[in-house]
Amino acid sequence: MGRRDRLRVQAIIEGRGKPIAPQRVGKPEL
Repeated sequence: MGRRDRLRVQAIIEGRGKPIAPQRVGKPEL
């Protein structure tokens, strides 16, 4: 059920090196 969400989170962490939660998408700088 959370396979696409995990893949997206992993891609963001690997691309930015920062764990961004789906609730903090509006504040990736914080």
